[in-house]
Amino acid sequence: MYTNLQNLMRIKGISTSDVAEIIGTTSKTVLSKTRRENDQDYKVYEAKKIALLFPEYKFDYVFKDDRDTEDGVAMAAGEKEMVE
Repeated sequence: MYTNLQNLMRIKGISTSDVAEIIGTTSKTVLSKTRRENDQDYKVYEAKKIALLFPEYKFDYVFKDDRDTEDGVAMAAGEKEMVE
């Protein structure tokens, strides 16, 4: 699950519908990919478009997969890795 992406979307008021429109898919697909359901994931071009919504954050932070962390929880949105 991309918890950082979900948190950033919530903070900025960006809906799954907004993201779906940007990458040319449905809200349901965005939700499934963000949750990594059935091993679905964003294509590189989709992730790059989404990352443009958060220029102040590093790409790797936005798309940090909770499964890649030791405790299964990505950093909270307040503990952001900002682009300098």
